Amino acid sequence: MGPGYMPKVTKHTLTSLRAIEYGHGSYGVVMPTLSAKGWIVKVTSDPSEAHTVVVYHKLPRKPEGIVRYGPIFKLPRDHDGRPMYVLWREEAFDVGKVFGKGDEVPLYLMNSIFDETIPTCKAACSTDTPKRELDEIRRSATQARGHTGYEDGQSPNWWKKFSGNFASMTTKAGRGLAVAQELAQDLTVFPKFEAIGKAMLELMKQGILVTDVHSGNFGYVKRRGRRIAAITDPGNVAFLTTKYDGLKAPSVMSGLSANVKSRIEQKPKSHCAT
Repeated sequence: MGPGYMPKVTKHTLTSLRAIEYGHGSYGVVMPTLSAKGWIVKVTSDPSEAHTVVVYHKLPRKPEGIVRYGPIFKLPRDHDGRPMYVLWREEAFDVGKVFGKGDEVPLYLMNSIFDETIPTCKAACSTDTPKRELDEIRRSATQARGHTGYEDGQSPNWWKKFSGNFASMTTKAGRGLAVAQELAQDLTVFPKFEAIGKAMLELMKQGILVTDVHSGNFGYVKRRGRRIAAITDPGNVAFLTTKYDGLKAPSVMSGLSANVKSRIEQKPKSHCAT
């Protein structure tokens, strides 16, 4: 990547380093780069996010309402039993501060997507017969449209949850997908959230359902001289197609010399600072 894309290190020893942090969550930490304007570097142990970034680079159309990604690499060690990755993405601003006074309805719509797509995510990520089950989820979603309890045919409003008996997880998953499609469409009515709604709809068309749509995963990006609200952390993604199976991030080790590889593969003498 070059030295300009490396994190701003404030302290280092022979076995550890410490860098400036913009912030961190349960799975990752975001850091400013040394001099690459408009880019941040992130280390994450979320395999779902890593897979999403790899898939992002394969998309024929990249929606405006999601941050742009650069390269991603798998790191040689794990963290708490999870694989670690380093990735670069477009810098975002005011992350977690997109919603303000007067945004109660869009916030409710997004929280509803989060709540209603949990069965979809579980079913899509744990199925033993992927192709057949994913096709069934899509069929169930088609059948659920107009019967989700969220439609009113007029304008976004405070919805009442539909109370119904769903015979299987697959049917619940289909309903969750249908609700997500309806509410993402309703988000496009609000100018501030139009790009996010369109991004979610476009990703769903390509078999990608972003379920982790809480307020902390949105921020602003600069596009053509204006600020646009966008998804900044698309974790917990449900892939409703098998065409992305097998896509993996390249190992950062693949471009290193044998001497550097041997040094990295040695057991560290002490824990690295985080």
